[in-house]
Amino acid sequence: TDIESNELEIILESIKPELIIFSGYGGQIVSPRLCDKFSFLHMHSGKLPEYRGSTTLYYSILLNKVCGVTALLLDPGIDTGLVVNYQSYPIPIPNIDIDREYDSAIRADLLAKTLSEYVNNDLQLRALKQSKTSKGHYYVIHPVLKNIAIEFIQTQQALV
Repeated sequence: TDIESNELEIILESIKPELIIFSGYGGQIVSPRLCDKFSFLHMHSGKLPEYRGSTTLYYSILLNKVCGVTALLLDPGIDTGLVVNYQSYPIPIPNIDIDREYDSAIRADLLAKTLSEYVNNDLQLRALKQSKTSKGHYYVIHPVLKNIAIEFIQTQQALV
């Protein structure tokens, strides 16, 4: 459960993985020390560089009426690594658990597509540097804003 444990680092150094898929729990960050030693592929719920932080899915729904996932190689910054893939997704259907079901599903979808491209390109990832510009960093969303996003989803379905 601890990406920074000495035991994990010893294991990683012994097997020398080419690529590590990182899917830590909220707030867990890979240290600069590990980022320098290993390549970590992460699926970030949000379009980078526009949406850096932890609750970007809700902000994207509120501001753009769309969701997105960015595949990136982690670096010492927060959501600033090389981008290897991106996909936009429609807003979730009403009454779905956005945090546990929808977010996980769209991340898994892009992970599968990215790994397929990785295998089909002789284990190479096309990586692009991010622009320095960003709409901001979005950390834990306020419960009122989260409810507004969920209500928007309900309203959109009623219009269909």
